[in-house]
Amino acid sequence: MIAAGGAAGSGAQVVAVDGEAPKRVVIYQYPSVDAVHAWRNDPAYEEVRKIGEKYAKYRTFAVEGIPHMTEAGDIVRPRTDARSDPLGP
Repeated sequence: MIAAGGAAGSGAQVVAVDGEAPKRVVIYQYPSVDAVHAWRNDPAYEEVRKIGEKYAKYRTFAVEGIPHMTEAGDIVRPRTDARSDPLGP
């Protein structure tokens, strides 16, 4: 699940391939769709989100990932020990 224990990717330079690019993108990784919903519906996050919505437009998506294979042929699966708060300590 791309969408966890810290930002998997973040950047202010977003290059549009098709269509208009957003100003900024942050990608988190979660172990499951249920974990994404638990994070998004957490009351502490809801409070922080209210502040953020004063300054930014949010478009949030969850995309189910697939395991990756290393050059040696080993399958690498997404982490399952992710914290519930990706921005937490």
